[in-house]
Amino acid sequence: MNTIKSIVLIHLGFALGFGHALAADNNEFNNKINECNQLVKNDKAQNALDLSLQLIKQNKSNRDAQVCKGRAELSLEQNQQAIETFKVVSQLSSTAMDKMMSQALLGNAYKANKQADEALASYKAALEIAKTMRNQGLERVSHELIASALFLGKKYDEAIPEYQLASKLAQNDRERAESYERLAECYEKLAKLDLAIEYQVKASLAHTKYSDLDTQANAQLELGRMYTEANLFDQAKSTIDKVLALAQGGSDYWEAKSYIYLAKLMHAMHNDKEATDLLVKADKLNQKLGDETLKELILVTALSK
Repeated sequence: MNTIKSIVLIHLGFALGFGHALAADNNEFNNKINECNQLVKNDKAQNALDLSLQLIKQNKSNRDAQVCKGRAELSLEQNQQAIETFKVVSQLSSTAMDKMMSQALLGNAYKANKQADEALASYKAALEIAKTMRNQGLERVSHELIASALFLGKKYDEAIPEYQLASKLAQNDRERAESYERLAECYEKLAKLDLAIEYQVKASLAHTKYSDLDTQANAQLELGRMYTEANLFDQAKSTIDKVLALAQGGSDYWEAKSYIYLAKLMHAMHNDKEATDLLVKADKLNQKLGDETLKELILVTALSK
């Protein structure tokens, strides 16, 4: 009897030990997944890709490892590889949430690869799943994604109702502001500047409640640019000057960008000398910043007179 008990206890000890070891392995694997995702977030995509490949070698059926691999590939602009990876992710997805997210990720990869029709199909599939979940937040995101694919395909008229649906499903002013900005872009592409300005004004107002100062400044400068394009010079100057007043002494970046947008306005008003002086101010600030985007914008604005 004691022998039987001893055997049972030995087997039980082995089982418990194996269970603890397996749990420890799972915890370590999950920690590596978290590390992989953090690497992508920290713009260390190659490191993330290397780690994801190691994890997939251990378990090729792990969905989270495949997701991290696809995200890293997208960051590295390995778009075709990302498409194939997210197809695998879709096959490994079982819950409605996972299926919806896999379609959205696949759509993002297609969009990055400039395959607008394929992106649209994936986003529409994501929307249908979101509807079955009765999740308005995910429905809004899906409409935004569908609209972005239509925008990529230069189908601006078709993108507009999708962005409008997204704005109606928005739960706060920040979400509404994002939709309004996209609507402004669509109307501007269609050369309907009055409607573009209308929605950019709405976006700017909505941003004042929920968004950070950078987002607010950008929305205001874009509104000023649209006023300039519409030859509404007084409104343009007033709008851009407000950003400049807030930026001076607080943000070299937004001060420089305000000077650039004012230079665009001066060019439109045929005041090239003042435009040149403003670009000199912007360039002086950017010499400290070293921002390549601003540098290119200064050059383009100087050449556009």
